[in-house]
Amino acid sequence: MSHQKLMALEARIDQLLREHERLHRLVVSHEKERQQWQAERDAMHQRHEQARERLDYVIARLKEFEGAS
Repeated sequence: MSHQKLMALEARIDQLLREHERLHRLVVSHEKERQQWQAERDAMHQRHEQARERLDYVIARLKEFEGAS
């Protein structure tokens, strides 16, 4: 293989390594973002469940008052 072909191959390998590193950083960034969205979703779900429990309690109390009158 000629020196020129070796140099071209080396340049291509360097380019591919840089691209791999860029894509790796992108994947890591997206994973962090996904984890943040998941945490926010979980927090919203928990607040939803708490609201549902409070509403169920209020409805039960209203039924008690309704039955007592």
